[in-house]
Amino acid sequence: MRTYCKDVKFDEDFILKSISVYIADHDDNVAMIKLFAWYGNVSHTKARRLMSENTQFVVEIQKQIAAEMEWHIRTRTIREHVMMTDPAEPIIRYVPIIDGNNGKHRELGIEKMMLQLYEVVLRDALAPLFKAKVGVFQVAAIKKKGQSYGKRHMKRWLERDPDGTKYLWKADVHKCYPSVPREKLRQRLHRDVHKNADAVYLCDAVIDLYIEADMAAQRPDPSRGILIGSPAAKDLSNYYLSDAYHYASEQIAVMEKRRGQEKRKRLLSHIMIYADDIVMTGSSKRDLRKAAFILIDYMSENLGLSIKDTWQMTKFTYVSKDGSRYGNVIDFMGIVFRSVKSSLRYYGKNQTKLRKVVTTVRDSIFLRGRRKFVKVVDKLHHKIALTQAYAMSFMAYNGWIKVNDTFNFQKESCWKQVSKIAARIIGRYAKEKPYETEYYYKKWRKLYA
Repeated sequence: MRTYCKDVKFDEDFILKSISVYIADHDDNVAMIKLFAWYGNVSHTKARRLMSENTQFVVEIQKQIAAEMEWHIRTRTIREHVMMTDPAEPIIRYVPIIDGNNGKHRELGIEKMMLQLYEVVLRDALAPLFKAKVGVFQVAAIKKKGQSYGKRHMKRWLERDPDGTKYLWKADVHKCYPSVPREKLRQRLHRDVHKNADAVYLCDAVIDLYIEADMAAQRPDPSRGILIGSPAAKDLSNYYLSDAYHYASEQIAVMEKRRGQEKRKRLLSHIMIYADDIVMTGSSKRDLRKAAFILIDYMSENLGLSIKDTWQMTKFTYVSKDGSRYGNVIDFMGIVFRSVKSSLRYYGKNQTKLRKVVTTVRDSIFLRGRRKFVKVVDKLHHKIALTQAYAMSFMAYNGWIKVNDTFNFQKESCWKQVSKIAARIIGRYAKEKPYETEYYYKKWRKLYA
């Protein structure tokens, strides 16, 4: 069996390159300031000031941390290193949160900063493994494979393969992150990186610290869970679910005898996994249902994960000959796909079925984005300074509107022009230039007056 990451060396240069980016992104984090204060032997207040004013101080501490991490990996003493930095702080602190997108209650695991840095190194070291194993149509939190990538390919399937997308099965994994069995994850990592002893040890050290932290906190099941919000969480989750993706896309099939010959028949046409949401399509409801139960059993037996009972088997929207619309839309990745027209196209003597599909933003997401848009316009109108944080929160919705079929809405509301103004404001804040209230008011007046 092929192994990965054989040539990755955990030397000081690799570790420094890995952690320096993470430190720069989290330099205002209280835990990061505490770590720098501990290494610099200064107070928290002085560490905060030095981190913002003295670049040399930051560089020296980064080099010191990288050198110690390299030594502790080599001497197999990661646990001791994590424990001795700020000993009074727990290894992992769990904080209940409410997801702003869907209102779900989740539990965020906040690790000691030193453990986070070891996870960053683990994530970067195992990047070749994650790239090789994660499926083509696993589309969550992966560079160049986000929602726009998933939307483009899902729409292409629906439009160009009407027969193969006649029926859809949609489901999601029950509490995916908290339910991942740690020993099964460890076994898979050992299987794929066993030729790199340092990588194997780093994987073991991180998983063992998870278990130790949960046992110390007397949590119900210390043998399960990936921390929501940890640096390596999304990559480990995608890697673990890639087993189910490859099984479904490559092995769910039956042997059929036709005209005296046995042929292998796939039970599904397409599969896409977005985080822990799974969508499979097929031409036969019976075959797709059989494939769904095979996948549910496989995930339960081999991955220790269960599918929620709320899974849906539905027929995709279609328009009958009399113009009536039947079937159901598919709401996936925050995007709603619906069929509006079917047609036949002839290529010489060959006849091909096609389907026109439109995509819109999920109602709840569209409503939140529109409220932010209205507030941005109102601030421009009344010459009230738009903060960088609010401008960035508004721009987070720009991608949803831009990549979907919202041309009329954008034209009527001047969405594109307002988003350009917001982008300019963010840029000026980043360059520490003054806010031009009158200038942005004139921009608003030109659009709406």
